[in-house]
Amino acid sequence: MTDTTSTSGPAFEQFVERYYQWLLRFVGRKVATRELAEDLLHDALLDAYSGLTQFRGDATLSAWVLGVLSNKIRRHYRNQTKALLTVDAETFPSDDIPAENAEPSTLLSQAQRMERLCHCVDTLPQKIRSALCQVALEGDAYALVARRLNIPTGTLRSQLSRAREQMRVALENAGVGRTD
Repeated sequence: MTDTTSTSGPAFEQFVERYYQWLLRFVGRKVATRELAEDLLHDALLDAYSGLTQFRGDATLSAWVLGVLSNKIRRHYRNQTKALLTVDAETFPSDDIPAENAEPSTLLSQAQRMERLCHCVDTLPQKIRSALCQVALEGDAYALVARRLNIPTGTLRSQLSRAREQMRVALENAGVGRTD
């Protein structure tokens, strides 16, 4: 890809017109939806335009803008992962939350199970914890999460299966495993 290294506004506009679709395809391969791809691309182009004075011309304008876009994508996933990693007993979903009028022992057992489960999730390696949260809490497809992590889907499935088994064993060993 050859482009001008001029940093004037019109040259940048010409660059955007020429490479917009290519950049959109690039970011589209990295994120889940077209809307998110467009949002990230627009934000990156705004950042690039406002930072044109920082462009030294050591590389082509396209390489520099691609770097800005790549950083924008990384920041998006870093921020998304931080939000997903905040797991506690009050927000962790459960299909079998006991009714308010349940026996105190049932409520205590459920609270202990949730507390221990949150502890188990917190002890997982960050990459696995993030993937588990994306699949289990956000409902993202294995293939999408695997692509984000740049690993084969089968590898992700195996890693998450092992993590779930470790958590199940840890819950059983703590005496708060499922009783059903």
